[in-house]
Amino acid sequence: MRRRQVEYLFRIEFKSLNYNVSRLYAIHSDLSPNLSPKRREALNFTPLPYKGRGWGLGLYWTQPRSAIAHGLLLPRFNSMDMDKPFLYDRDFYGWTQQQAKALEQRLVMELDWQHLQEEIQALGRQEYRELVSRLSVLLGHLLKWEYQPEQRCRSWFLTIREQRRAIQRHLRQNPSLKSRIEEALLDGFEAGVDLALRETNLPLRTFPEHCPYLFDDAIAYNFLCDTRQDWEG
Repeated sequence: MRRRQVEYLFRIEFKSLNYNVSRLYAIHSDLSPNLSPKRREALNFTPLPYKGRGWGLGLYWTQPRSAIAHGLLLPRFNSMDMDKPFLYDRDFYGWTQQQAKALEQRLVMELDWQHLQEEIQALGRQEYRELVSRLSVLLGHLLKWEYQPEQRCRSWFLTIREQRRAIQRHLRQNPSLKSRIEEALLDGFEAGVDLALRETNLPLRTFPEHCPYLFDDAIAYNFLCDTRQDWEG
């Protein structure tokens, strides 16, 4: 008989999170009357009663990890898979604790892959948004410092100092963000102009259309507003 791949389903009962969960798996196996005795022994397979017709294949029970390790077992559907999205929407904190426990215990089948991917990507976007937010505050105050010198004050000075230190710290903790500095500078400048307009009452034409500062200059302690020492008003 010609060998090819066939996919069929079987059910495993096991305990998870203190209650029984029924999982439905898909297993890929060579099309033959049965798996070889040697392979069954390696996988610790146990025959299950099966009266199906057609392929004439036997169904077997095995430990999920063993089957996964041999490339035979793939998750297809289970009751928790249905419940995970509902838990994610209904109790986000509970979902995070459940997923953290699954990761800690290496329970691959318990992971909500879709939402984990979304949350990890969201964390990355959050780090970028923080960089843009801090840049917008810094650039807005540099604009105020440059274009309204008569209003310079200790509050502006301390804000510039704080944002410079925070941006440098943020980049040390997230060095990959350096690849998006130019984009962040553009986004931050737009919001920075709005901040300067709101807090100075100067007309829009006062400020340049494009960011006049290089990133390295803007975060340098001695640029425009020297924040290396204390305020001397």
